[in-house]
Amino acid sequence: MKELLKKGLYLGVGAFTLTKEKIEQLVDEMVRRGDAEQGDKAKLIDELVERTREFEKELSEKVKSMIQTYGYVPRRDLEELKKRIEVLEKELAAKKPASRKPAAKPAARKSTRKKSA
Repeated sequence: MKELLKKGLYLGVGAFTLTKEKIEQLVDEMVRRGDAEQGDKAKLIDELVERTREFEKELSEKVKSMIQTYGYVPRRDLEELKKRIEVLEKELAAKKPASRKPAAKPAARKSTRKKSA
């Protein structure tokens, strides 16, 4: 599960690095090779930027869904809980007397029933 999340996040990071500048370089290369027309360049750039944004949004939603489905707890929430536990443990330790003996067990009761012969 952890590896799947990592791969999804790395894929997302790869998509996020596809900046407008890189898209422009890609489109320039397409124009040089003849795969796109010079007049369509601006439209193609805008279209690829929009597709990248849509992909980022979809990926973000899928990752959020996976996190909710598998009960992932964000690190900051976990750290906050650890701190709260430490505070409560210190408060509890401060309330307990330093040398406390365990309470004595009550004596066993004798049965009032008559023994059968």
